[in-house]
Amino acid sequence: NDLFMLLNVQNHIHYQTFNNIFEQVINDGGDIRETTKQIVLDKDIDSKSSDDFKEDDKEEQKRLFHKKQKILFIDEVDKFFSTDFFGKQYTPSCIIPSVEMKKLIEFVWDKYMTNDSNGMTITMQVIEESAEYKVLLNAFNAEWHDLLNESIKDIIDGIRTFKDDTYKITNGRDICYKFSDTYSSKIFYGYRTIFAYLHEFFGKEYTPSDPSCVIPQNVDERLTWFLK
Repeated sequence: NDLFMLLNVQNHIHYQTFNNIFEQVINDGGDIRETTKQIVLDKDIDSKSSDDFKEDDKEEQKRLFHKKQKILFIDEVDKFFSTDFFGKQYTPSCIIPSVEMKKLIEFVWDKYMTNDSNGMTITMQVIEESAEYKVLLNAFNAEWHDLLNESIKDIIDGIRTFKDDTYKITNGRDICYKFSDTYSSKIFYGYRTIFAYLHEFFGKEYTPSDPSCVIPQNVDERLTWFLK
């Protein structure tokens, strides 16, 4: 701290976790998730003029010009090189509200259940031939269809692998995954987690007083487009 004061930078020193640093970086120019959601849901994006984009680019260049350089110091570097951190990816994600995606997820779950909980029966062809998939495509502009199809692949992987994770239910609300020596509700594995919620919800009769039961509302609010 004495060194920071000597260099007169003490007001610019911030102590944060890696996750918080990543979030600060990707949101440096604004809330990246909210911006992404607005762009995806904007049906009239093609109607915007080139002048609008030029003005946005001009503002961004001005912001970058005044941006300060940063230095990263890592404390407890042995922890950084542990298997919990080193080599891991940080994958930002965005929740896009979509009734159509909710219906598709429910279709996939119903297919999974009617096929004796065999995830291998859920294929791209099965989904593409469904009415729910066609409705989903019609709900979004064509430029987002490639991303939708990538999410469909994640759905297929999620329905096949969600049972591979170690987790527990806390407070009748959250699925907590094992991380290091503890369990955390902040870990979210996309559609793997979504199908884990469905599995827990339909796997036992809901009893409000039982903290190991998942609250119905907490399941329903997660059935949406998980974009990463």
